[in-house]
Amino acid sequence: MISKYQSRRRVLQYSVATGVAMIAAPYIKTARSAGKLSLGVWDHWVPGVNDVLQKICEDWGSANGVEVNMDFITSIGNKLLLTAQAESRAKTGHDVYSLPVYYPSMFRRSLEPVDDVVTDIISAYGPLAQSAYFLAQLDGVWRAAPSPTASPNLASVSRLDLY
Repeated sequence: MISKYQSRRRVLQYSVATGVAMIAAPYIKTARSAGKLSLGVWDHWVPGVNDVLQKICEDWGSANGVEVNMDFITSIGNKLLLTAQAESRAKTGHDVYSLPVYYPSMFRRSLEPVDDVVTDIISAYGPLAQSAYFLAQLDGVWRAAPSPTASPNLASVSRLDLY
């Protein structure tokens, strides 16, 4: 037979469980809780490159539950450099920024270490060109990750079969 009265112990258990759920609720991660990611990338001069990059990033965002916002910034008139300087001084701006070859050294104090990202790249694809270490590994940590475009890792886009 079901009792219509709750014991004090049962009420206390429900209260504690409800309290824990209320406290933990904001910290529970779901597949759609990753949020937003803002990218400032080089506006490539080759027709179609921006569209391909946009699709790659949007597909990644969809797969990971991240809303990706991309700003294509031209290098004409040093706009890429000026935007990086403004965001660095304001301490706000894009989450990920495309820095051409020598820019990481200029912004080393504003860039977060990305050792984990570069370590994953090296373990998956092998060692980088020596110039990548010189240009992006600053003060003993990686301040930038090499990429096939606007990066010292230009060997990744070479066609060795043509030589």
